[in-house]
Amino acid sequence: MRPNIKRLQEIELRRFNTCLEAEASGDLAAVKASQELWLNASEQLRRAEATNPDVEKSNRESVAIAEVVTEFHKIHSAMRTSIDALPARLTHKLVGLDSAATLTAIQHEMTVLLRHLMEWEDIKREQS
Repeated sequence: MRPNIKRLQEIELRRFNTCLEAEASGDLAAVKASQELWLNASEQLRRAEATNPDVEKSNRESVAIAEVVTEFHKIHSAMRTSIDALPARLTHKLVGLDSAATLTAIQHEMTVLLRHLMEWEDIKREQS
């Protein structure tokens, strides 16, 4: 059903754009004809979405791609900042340590970095 609704959405958008072009041309007959086609397409789309509960659920659960990109960039930026600062944080901690202690210190710092990701997930869950 989702592909059919996607096609209806594309048709509705094309007819809306045609309607805008007709209004810009000033041809009243073209405006009336294009509005009728657009309204019919809008009504078909509304009915298809309203009669399919899966679509309603999908629309509620969907996330805009722009929002995903924005959140990804936030995570990327925070992680990059933390990773870039890692050598400066570790330099004074690793001086004079044996290999086992060095490994432990590095593992601790990596745990802190990974915790940033988990905290971000926890924050996002709390906001929902």
